[in-house]
Amino acid sequence: MWKNEWSNDLSANGTKNETFRLGVILITKLQDNINKDGVYEPIVSKRLESLLGISGVAIREIVHELRKACYPICSGRRGYWYANSVKEIEDTVEHLNYRAYSMLEVSKYLKQTASEWRESIEADKVGERRVVQSELCGVR
Repeated sequence: MWKNEWSNDLSANGTKNETFRLGVILITKLQDNINKDGVYEPIVSKRLESLLGISGVAIREIVHELRKACYPICSGRRGYWYANSVKEIEDTVEHLNYRAYSMLEVSKYLKQTASEWRESIEADKVGERRVVQSELCGVR
């Protein structure tokens, strides 16, 4: 979705209007955060939360929608910022991919844990034995 379509898509109802309004404010805050050399500087999430009066979850949701609408919002350990270069966008993509792969890896282990719990519970004919984490992990 391109930038000019974002406002049309988000103006369908009140919630989306509010998301759009906050998105415009967030973009403005990021674009206004320029150093003396004309380089956009990061703003930490807590500062954006304070400036916009919303939660970190809401900040992430708005950034998500803005990125889908092709706004070049970068992020990293130092916060969120409007892209200064293609390299910064590529670095953000790499950072997001790393986080996604990491979450998938954790998901794999949780799935394995759920499977082991299920097998342990099914093996217990009485159904009253409690599954203890140390048993699942092989620690005695």
